[in-house]
Amino acid sequence: MVPVEEFDADGLGSCCSEGVASRSGRGASCAIVRAAASAVDAPARLVDPPERTMDLIIFPLLMAGMYLLLIRPQQKKLRAQRMLVASIAVGDVVVTAGGIIGTVRVLTDDRIHLEVAEGVEIRLLRGAVSRTIDPATAEVLDPEEAIARQEDEREAGERDDGEQR
Repeated sequence: MVPVEEFDADGLGSCCSEGVASRSGRGASCAIVRAAASAVDAPARLVDPPERTMDLIIFPLLMAGMYLLLIRPQQKKLRAQRMLVASIAVGDVVVTAGGIIGTVRVLTDDRIHLEVAEGVEIRLLRGAVSRTIDPATAEVLDPEEAIARQEDEREAGERDDGEQR
C-alpha cells in the first residue's frame, strides 16, 4: 500500500511515517527525491540577490543619465529660443531659420515684418527667428548669448538710473 502524500510549498510531497515518497512511485526515500528536485531547480535558485540589486540600480541610473545628457540640454535650448522670440523688439536685426537677415519693422502677437532690403518687407512667424545680430559689433548671437547680453544691458541701465537719482 502506497502512503497518502501531503504537498508542501515547493511542490514536493512530504513523506509519511514509513519514509516512502509516493511521488516517485519507485519507493525512493524523501531525501533522495528532495535532493534531485533541488538539483534541477538549482540554476533558477542561484540568481544572486546582489545581481538583482545591480539591475535595480543600473536602470534608474541609465534613465537619469539620459535625462541629463539628452532631455535637459534640449529643454534649455528651447527655453532660450522662447525667451529670444519673446524679447524681439522693433529695430532688432535678426537672422531667420532660413538664413534671411533683416531688421524688424512691425511686431504682432505671432508675426513679424522683416525689412530685408530698402523697401522690401517680408512677413514671418516669430518662431522663424533663430538668432539676433548685435548692431554695434555685427556679431551673430546665439539665443543664449543674446539673452545674456540683454540682461547685462538692463542691469547696467538700472545701475545708471540708480546713480543719477
